[in-house]
Amino acid sequence: MPRRFAIDIDEPFELGGGNAYANPQKYLLAALNACIIVGYAALCALQGITLEQKIHQIVLATSPNFYNITRAVRVMPELVIK
Repeated sequence: MPRRFAIDIDEPFELGGGNAYANPQKYLLAALNACIIVGYAALCALQGITLEQKIHQIVLATSPNFYNITRAVRVMPELVIK
């Protein structure tokens, strides 16, 4: 069954936005934070351990969003006008 999601995005007044919603960068950082927190909770539960320094390295090693944000992908945008 398809699900519909909506993410309202805006920019602050200083950038010509209406300052009504978070900007894309805030959503990106929130996604990274959520991914890492889920990693902590899931890995601690699966390994039966109390959160401690060891789990931090496991979470960082298995977080897709941490990987995506900390390993830049070279993007070469091109504008073609015909």
